[in-house]
Amino acid sequence: MKRQHRELVLSPVQQRAFEGLLQGSAAGSVLFLNARPGSGRTSILQKLHETVGGAILGVGSSLRSLSEEAFLQRIEHAVAHQEFVVVDDLHVVTRTAGALDYRRAFLLDAALTAIVGEAAALRKSRVFGGHDQAPWPLARRADAWRVAPFQPEDYAFICRNLL
Repeated sequence: MKRQHRELVLSPVQQRAFEGLLQGSAAGSVLFLNARPGSGRTSILQKLHETVGGAILGVGSSLRSLSEEAFLQRIEHAVAHQEFVVVDDLHVVTRTAGALDYRRAFLLDAALTAIVGEAAALRKSRVFGGHDQAPWPLARRADAWRVAPFQPEDYAFICRNLL
């Protein structure tokens, strides 16, 4: 049985964040999407990836269990070979990850500095998402977007479309 692909539909507040990221990515920018857990950050980033293409890396799920070397190689490969790269769950592997996992707290600082610099020089888009503040290499040079708190129309959307 073939699985049917269902179009990802966003709530009004998620749609506004998506449109801002889409506009910024068209300019070859480095972007950071800050969103509280449960506010649809991953859905927004998936929709962006579906629209633009390129590579999407879900740090929290597929990359967290890799060795540090394999982890950095996976990100380096995507960045080197794709015009557009989305990295979700950045908070899992940066100093903003909290007390759960400090072994990779600053692992990406040098790599993020290089990624941001290369993206700016080559006008390539890089989009990162997390639920904490952007790590300092991104905070200095990335355009930040935040998913606003849900409004009544967002909850109505969820009731109509997702439940």
